[in-house]
Amino acid sequence: MRFEVETRIAAPPAVVFAFHDSPGALGRLIPPWEKVEIVSGGDSIRDGTRAVLRIWIGKIPVRWVLEHIEYEPVSSFADLQAKGPFARWYHRHIFYDDDRGGTWLRDEIDYDLPFGYFGRKLGANYVRRKLRRLFAYRHHETRRIVESGDFPGAPAKKTGREETSSETRIDPGDFRKEQPSPARRGDIGRDIGSREIEVVK
Repeated sequence: MRFEVETRIAAPPAVVFAFHDSPGALGRLIPPWEKVEIVSGGDSIRDGTRAVLRIWIGKIPVRWVLEHIEYEPVSSFADLQAKGPFARWYHRHIFYDDDRGGTWLRDEIDYDLPFGYFGRKLGANYVRRKLRRLFAYRHHETRRIVESGDFPGAPAKKTGREETSSETRIDPGDFRKEQPSPARRGDIGRDIGSREIEVVK
């Protein structure tokens, strides 16, 4: 199964990446309604580092261990499930330069649910809704934090009117609408409307 979402942020890729690479970033992207504890790690996204989380599925606590891989400063990094609730989880974070001083932040997740056919049949829609809500929040907060410069190591904000602007291609509060197809990479940097892209395959 696959989930993709991307949002434009009015800051260059180096700055957006720097936020993700800053101490405490993971904790700031956990929605307040999610019962998630960071047991250890989470302050580095460099290859080989791990984030150990405790999540709850209903009333059952589950240990989720994610290992960071494919660390490419400014352009991308990924996390791979070492142990946890999914049969498979591979999550890429990609930072595209939009040629206008901003960034397209893109998350691509390939995952499989446990219990094969029955897991997909019973849990696919539930997980899809959770991912949509989770990443609407994460992208909204990432954009807010990065554009305000509210993170350790953020560059000093420029004075005067900025020429870049943010574009979000999803209404975070309404996921019932049919979503458009994802932009081609060749479209990055064009004006393609004020909606967010979300794809489930």
